[in-house]
Order: sequence, then structure tokens, then C-alpha cells
Amino acid sequence: MVTPIRQFCEQLRQPLCLALLRNCMSDFAEAYSAAGRLFAAVLLQPRLRLAAKAEMGAFYPLLLLRPLEAERPEPAQQAVALAALAPLAAQAQLLVGLPHLCNVNYMKGLGWGRVLIW
Repeated sequence: MVTPIRQFCEQLRQPLCLALLRNCMSDFAEAYSAAGRLFAAVLLQPRLRLAAKAEMGAFYPLLLLRPLEAERPEPAQQAVALAALAPLAAQAQLLVGLPHLCNVNYMKGLGWGRVLIW
């Protein structure tokens, strides 16, 4: 039986992904900032996070890692990534290994090891 909350999460998945995809690659700082805030807000909601786990794993490198690892980082994008990471890092249940989101060997090569989310 599908609960109303599960149904809501399923209905929200596609519009959420479209909004994140359109805004995470935007040249406009406001759009990128909105995508970062939306991404963090979803990750802080356990039921939404569970319903869109694969999708959130795909956006994690785009929204949070790319600005922090860039050779010539955009200061505005770095600020968005760090602002999104702050509330996530404060939630103990979100601090576990990265195998669910990224290639662990790649992350170890960058020195991240086992750091964040899920």
C-alpha cells in the first residue's frame, strides 16, 4: 500500500530533479544558490532523502564537490557549497561514508576518505 507521504515524494521527484538540473549549471549566482539551498533542504528531510536517494547522489558532486575541487573556483559557488554543507554536517545521522554517493577510491585519492552524507 502506498502511503500519502510516499506518493507525495514520488510526485516531487521529477520536478525537484528538473529544478536542480537547470539551476546547478546556471551562470546566474542566484539560480545556483537556490539549487544549493533546495538540495540541502531535501537532504535534511529523511523521507525525501530516502525517496530520491539516487538522484541526490547524482547532484552531490555537481552542487557540492565541483565548486570545492575546482582549479579556479567561483567564490559564489564555493560559498553556496559551504553554506549547504554546514547544516548537513551538523546532522549526525547524515555523517557516514561516501560509498552511497560517489566512487570511494576517487574520493580517497582526493583526500576526502569517508566524509559525508547518507
